[in-house]
Order: sequence, then structure tokens, then C-alpha cells
Amino acid sequence: MNDHAEVMVDYYSQRVPYWKDWDVSTAEGKGTIEHVKWLLSGRRVLEIACGTGFWASQISQTAQSVVATDYTEAMLQCAREQTQDCENVVVQKADANSLVQIEETFSAGFHFQWFSHVPLAEVTGFLERFHSKLETGARVVFGDNRVQGEESTPAGDYYTTRELPNGNQFRIIKNYPTEGYLRDVLSTAACGVTYVLFRHNWFITYTKA
Repeated sequence: MNDHAEVMVDYYSQRVPYWKDWDVSTAEGKGTIEHVKWLLSGRRVLEIACGTGFWASQISQTAQSVVATDYTEAMLQCAREQTQDCENVVVQKADANSLVQIEETFSAGFHFQWFSHVPLAEVTGFLERFHSKLETGARVVFGDNRVQGEESTPAGDYYTTRELPNGNQFRIIKNYPTEGYLRDVLSTAACGVTYVLFRHNWFITYTKA
């Protein structure tokens, strides 16, 4: 695990007590959730960086099954608690950057608020490893929020400093990819690409070629 990955594990481990899940009280929040549930309906879904398990609990309402993965023990515990009544959800520890712990393949893949943390130099490898766990014809849905870090680097990554209520600060990568960039990096691996921009978030959907 590289330094960036270690920072992310530490940051999200300490963030657990202060975490706020998706706001389902707004029309955008409700509409987005229902849209994702519809896209993944009837599928065997692999979710990476599942966090608290919020999305797994929602997706499980329409999906055939969900394997929700994360690397942070504190987040895994939250995910287990939030999905304890979801009979078709399995929560499993796995490193989103390698996925070596995942042995089966799936008919759909999902992640939210993870892509922005992937260094640009590692995006191609990340997508290749993610796609290797998906069957040909699998539906892929992922997205993030429309936030970009304030500090740019020569490598093109943007960093932001986040301070938790406990006073600890973390310098993390927070990129905001354009639609054109996403279509370009997915050009050889995806077909039927659809990009949707909401007020606070973006989502991309495609079929694995």
C-alpha cells in the first residue's frame, strides 16, 4: 500500500464517527437513488469502497445480490450494521486498488465517491482491475460529487486538506474529471456510455465491452 492509500485508510477510519450519508430528503437525492437502483436491478453487483453500506442497502432492494467491499475496518463495521437486514448483501474486506480478495465475477459494478481519490497516473490500472471482476456485458455505474481540490500538482492531481471535528487534518487527492476525460479513459473498455450531471454529483453508466 502506497502513502496515498495509507492516508485514505487513516482518513476514512477517523471520519466514521462524523459521517453523514446521502440526503434522501431532497428531490435530487431521492431521484438519484431510484435511478441507480433501476440501473442495477436484477444484477449481481460488486460495490467497491462501500463506506457505511448506505448504497448497498439501497441497491439491494432491486439487485439480485450485492457484494459490498471496503478496506477500512471501521467502515466495514458500519456497512455490516446498515445491511444486517439485507439478506442478499455480503460485506467483504477488499482493497479497491487491487481487488485481489475478490475471486468471482459480477454482472454489474458500482462505486460512489471513490474515483475522485484515484491518482490520474493510476486510473487506467484501476479501471482494468475493476473491469477484470466484471463479466462481458456487465453494467457499470459510478459517480462522485462535483468538488475539486484547491491545490494542483505537476502530475495533474488536485489535493484538498480536510479537517475532522477531532482536529486531525488530512491532505487527500480530490479530482473532478470532465465528461470528455471519462469518455476517453473508457473508450476501449466501454460501450453505450451515458453521462449525467446533477446539481451536486455526476454519474456515468456503461456496458463493459
